[in-house]
Order: sequence, then C-alpha cells, then structure tokens
Amino acid sequence: MASSVVLSVLQNNDATVDLNVTEADGTTPQDLTGLLVSMVIKASDSAPDSTGTVLTPGTGLTITDVTGGTVTALLTEAMLALPATLWYRLDVTDGGGHRTTVMFGQLLVNPV
Repeated sequence: MASSVVLSVLQNNDATVDLNVTEADGTTPQDLTGLLVSMVIKASDSAPDSTGTVLTPGTGLTITDVTGGTVTALLTEAMLALPATLWYRLDVTDGGGHRTTVMFGQLLVNPV
C-alpha cells in the first residue's frame, strides 16, 4: 500500500531526504534486497513521467539500509531553484519488472 507523504525542503539548497519504505501494513520495514528503487520528481501528479527528473541508486538515490527499507534522496540546488509545489513518486520494481509505488506526494520547495 502506497503512503502519501508531503516532503518540504528549502529553495536554492542541496537537500537530502530520508525515505522509509514499509510493507503494506505501514509499519514493517520493506527489505529492498533485489529490488530496483527509483524516484520521479515532476511538476504535478498528472505530468508525464518523461517530463520529470528520475533518481535511481547512483544518480541521486542511495539505499542507506537495504533490509531496513531506508532510502536517501539527494535533491540538488538546481532542482530546487524556484519555490514551487512539485510532485514525487517512489517506486520499487522487482526482478520480474513489476513496479509498485510505495510512496508519493507533494514536494514543497519553500522560499528562503
């Protein structure tokens, strides 16, 4: 079951955001072993993914605790240049290519 979580960061900063991925019960950490984790950040929930920025391990995402389900996203100053309400989605894909959205919501870029 996907969790709706609002993220809030400051404009013109490099921001790191820790994301805790859980099983469908909402409390048990998701073991990310063997799963591909990706995050898309885009202008709105209805914008095509192709218009957004995709983060993956090695390109903006770091799996900081594989068995504990913790992922850290690096949101760069360039991504956060303007105050805005963006949209993000965090997905996991298994070895069979089945994608599951585990977290999504607004990404608030607040002016400083």
